[in-house]
Amino acid sequence: MFLIAESYKFNRVMVVVCGGDQMTPLNAEYKDFYARELQRREELNGSIERPMAIITALVGVLYFCLHDLSSQLTLLTGLQIVVGLGAGGLLVAAVVEIVRSNYDHTYGLAPTPKALEDYRLSLTDYHATHCELPADRIEQKVIEHVYSAYAKAGHQNAVINDQRSAHLHRAKKRIIYALPVILALAALRLVGSSQFSGWFSDLAVYMKGIVV
Repeated sequence: MFLIAESYKFNRVMVVVCGGDQMTPLNAEYKDFYARELQRREELNGSIERPMAIITALVGVLYFCLHDLSSQLTLLTGLQIVVGLGAGGLLVAAVVEIVRSNYDHTYGLAPTPKALEDYRLSLTDYHATHCELPADRIEQKVIEHVYSAYAKAGHQNAVINDQRSAHLHRAKKRIIYALPVILALAALRLVGSSQFSGWFSDLAVYMKGIVV
């Protein structure tokens, strides 16, 4: 027989099949694997919030360091522009990877109860016309169809989740690479600030007086 269980977490009706000796260890593994990959999908969907928050904060730091650069091109200004472009490029690459991890991925889903009923009726009609089958044999074929769908969808979802995970991993690496670059930009910004320049000039005069 079929037990229809609503899975609100996955926004999907899952069909749990119980009957006879159909719940074999292999069939149970198909169903569990399918459920695990759906759970993994939800975890991946929620794992982009922190990287995006970090990227937003780093973009703010980047803007602060570059928004009022001197219009006069000097060596220091040129270095700030080059380092800023490098940091910005890494952050853009990270965003691209995050978008790729969440775009154009079609997950496989188990058949709905209506789809299973339609499949059962089509089997019943076919065998009524071509070759008679007992009702329990038709039900067995439907059960086999369910577990086949679990196996196929579970594999498809595992491949998609692996791809999404790889994109997110690359995004995090680019964020990590951007951190020291932005720190270097902040240091250059500090060196170029008028307050630091004045302090450095005073220090140079003081050191010159000591030497003399």
